Amino acid sequence: MDKSIYQILEDEDIITLYQPIVNLVTGDIMGYEALSRGPEWSQLFSPVAMIQEAEKQGISYELDYLMRKKAILNLKNIDAHKKIFININPNFIKNESLVYGRTLEVLKEKGISPNNVVFELTERTMITDYPAFNEILNHYRLQNYQIAVDDVGAGYSGLRTIQEVKPDFIKIDMELIRNIDEDPIKEALIVAFLNFSLTTNIRLIAEGIETENELKKLIELGVHYGQGYYLQRPKKEFIPLRKDVLETISAFNLDRDELNIFSDPKNMIGTFVGTSCVVDSEITCREVKELLEEGYCEGVCIVKNNKPLGIIMRENLLYVLSTQYGHSLYANKKISHVMDTDFLMVDYHENIADVSKKAMARERSKTYDIIIVTKNGTLYGAISINQLLRVLITVQTKMAKEMNPLTYLPGNIVINHVLKNVIKKNKRCAVIYLDLDYFKPYNDLYGFEKGDMILKNVADLITRVVKTKFLNDPFIGHIGGDDFLFVIEADYNKVKKVCQEIIHAFEQNRQTFYTKTDYINGYIISKGRDGVEQRFHLLTLSIAGVHGPMEEFGNVGQLSQYISQVKKEAKEILGHAVVINRLNE
Repeated sequence: MDKSIYQILEDEDIITLYQPIVNLVTGDIMGYEALSRGPEWSQLFSPVAMIQEAEKQGISYELDYLMRKKAILNLKNIDAHKKIFININPNFIKNESLVYGRTLEVLKEKGISPNNVVFELTERTMITDYPAFNEILNHYRLQNYQIAVDDVGAGYSGLRTIQEVKPDFIKIDMELIRNIDEDPIKEALIVAFLNFSLTTNIRLIAEGIETENELKKLIELGVHYGQGYYLQRPKKEFIPLRKDVLETISAFNLDRDELNIFSDPKNMIGTFVGTSCVVDSEITCREVKELLEEGYCEGVCIVKNNKPLGIIMRENLLYVLSTQYGHSLYANKKISHVMDTDFLMVDYHENIADVSKKAMARERSKTYDIIIVTKNGTLYGAISINQLLRVLITVQTKMAKEMNPLTYLPGNIVINHVLKNVIKKNKRCAVIYLDLDYFKPYNDLYGFEKGDMILKNVADLITRVVKTKFLNDPFIGHIGGDDFLFVIEADYNKVKKVCQEIIHAFEQNRQTFYTKTDYINGYIISKGRDGVEQRFHLLTLSIAGVHGPMEEFGNVGQLSQYISQVKKEAKEILGHAVVINRLNE
């Protein structure tokens, strides 16, 4: 027989299921979301049905607390370092019984640290008083709880909530994830969230991943974490991910590295990591203090089975041990008792500049903490902020030498590196050359300053159009003069369409390059290469390229020679031209 909502509360008849939140780079389970259900086979099994009935009876808070309590008490055999995401209605966060520690008492009963608990704000109603709400949130943050905003992109979970709450995690609503592999608008929105997360150090969790293609797209874009039926359905027990799911995540990350052929592998953070101070979680605080006092490292990484668990910085450990009772309390305890589990961990393949942004976006107290680097899910090493900044300066100086000084696009050294990779990895892509027709007579007539302005305009135009349409690291370079190059991975029709969009955008700007008279005439009078004045057409674009598997070419010289022939065809066409040859497809 169905129980009433009152009977459910009295009997505490709540089932808790746990769904893993997965690191989309390593395949590790970062934590679990606790999902409450009513009695099995009853009309109130659904959490929505329970919540609606509780609201109807005026006992919503009691149900909310019971679900939270059971989510903690039902934890069995969970790794102590996994995070537990517990749903909480913002309307009840101000309730006195919540503020004064009912949840904390339950956590103590299970031996769980608040540091591993994330309150997930499920906004069923709008937050109307943010100052008062944040005052309560700060109470929880002081106890080391973390905060997530759920269902971002739906309902009330909007940008203002993120701005006001400043959460540790943003959970992207499943409606934005559904069929993201087929929807460029959704893809662009996720990229915007990723850029936002990079500067704020807020981590993204994609909810509701249900297909392999959705997972692949999210990994390509660089989303940090994911959960959904494809990864694992909610369960009462804590079980590892299936082997085929782990293999799929690993394969897609390898594909992502392959896709990112345009970034110099010498700029990956892993190439700069040297020997780091690593200690086992069983070592004592006294032993770590002695190690740090030798001065070889600013902090240490604490590991278990070569998996990073936390860090401790020299000054933090010395502070803990120097307090009135600190030495007697902690000197002989394991370092894991005082380690910081909220640390920056990055993958070996991440770009040095991206890692620097993440490091600088941390809260002020953590700005100088060491950064942990992993490879294939295990510890690879660590790098200090001093080392990171020195390396970044070196890399940026080197990059500046390889950039075109006018447009700041990569120059010929980088272009050759990219084309070598395209051929070596046999990428199925498009290599496109673009140049301006009649640029020399224009430059002679209007002057170099005006000519440089046009080259900058074209560089910006190509960058804007190509990067808007292709979010997965397209490469754009400036060969020199009025010659540009870009490399993109897409089907032939989409490549051709983008080339036509570049021409259309150029055409809309072209009037601004000329005097009113010249533009109306449709030509200029300037000197040719023989020094004789003659008419020249207004500037046009010739776009030429090749699309298909690059194994056709043995080296960059053969590829360039082939495209030179295509460029001749394009140049013979009067006006704007797009000629892209297709290889054995």
